[in-house]
Amino acid sequence: MASKNEDRDDLDKKDSYVDFLNYIKICNIDEFQELLSNAEFEIMTKQNREILRAILAIICENKNDTEFILTFVDFLAKKEPNQYWHNTALFMLCELFKDIENDEMKYNTIIRLLEDERTDPNRGFNDEYPFKEGNSIFMFVCFCNYSKLVTIMLESKRVNINKCDQLGNSILHYICHDDKYLNIFRILLEHNIDPNIINNNNVTALISACYGEVNIYRKQANTLIRNAQRKHNIINLKIIEELLNYNKTDPNICDKYGNTALHAACMNDNIGILNLLLKSDKVKANVYNEDGLTAFGVACENNSLEQIKFMFNDPNIDTNKCNIDGKSAFQLFCGDKYEVVKMLI
Repeated sequence: MASKNEDRDDLDKKDSYVDFLNYIKICNIDEFQELLSNAEFEIMTKQNREILRAILAIICENKNDTEFILTFVDFLAKKEPNQYWHNTALFMLCELFKDIENDEMKYNTIIRLLEDERTDPNRGFNDEYPFKEGNSIFMFVCFCNYSKLVTIMLESKRVNINKCDQLGNSILHYICHDDKYLNIFRILLEHNIDPNIINNNNVTALISACYGEVNIYRKQANTLIRNAQRKHNIINLKIIEELLNYNKTDPNICDKYGNTALHAACMNDNIGILNLLLKSDKVKANVYNEDGLTAFGVACENNSLEQIKFMFNDPNIDTNKCNIDGKSAFQLFCGDKYEVVKMLI
């Protein structure tokens, strides 16, 4: 239990903090610098990041001055040079500046931070508070759909557009699952992102988009994923279409199970995605995966009548040799009942 003296100290700190924030609202830049030099630095340590956010918000709201912000960030960096305060500030300002459009102060502040060699948009905002799976500040801005900030960062030439997280996913692996990111997606393509980056499971962004999941695994080598519940809830057809049409995209790369984007689409059981892939002259329709199945073979094994009917008349689909053992679509569809069905007909 805290003593009365400790409680009093806590109250004094809160009063000091409130006074500090109130004074920021009315002081000029010289007075602000003097205030910082005399302030108890514990007010702004890494344990009090909400305080830092509040101070930045007050400066932005009351001063509308880039120099105020940079003075504050430089002060923190000098006090604790190993705490990546410039990254912390960039992350927080990206949140505060999501409406950066046509605001010169916000634009100049982000540019000045990006120009500072102490800022690295390719890493998390602080080593002690990393983003999930190692995502960078740039990835965060993309996730938030802040298209203007994404453009500013890319044009600064400080961003590694192809940086991957700990799972091997690039930003493209994540945003290709929802057409709400279509504008961000187009900006990334305009800046020459590599669409064929493979993650730790050898999955490209296109395969991931066709699976319907960013990171998807099979429980057993011979078990196919059936994700039929998603087939009426596909929200990324436009991104898949444009990714397929992008001249650098290779739709025939296989994941670690030998599945191409077409295999993934059949496992996802979605006619819309399947239609886009089969219309593309880049897609090879009869590739075998490690289970010896073509994409059509996957549809047959899954007894997916809608897909089978859709694919059956496609001239590029070999319906007579759907697996590496030479089994026909009919044999795969019937499964272990093939001999019985054969006798009946």
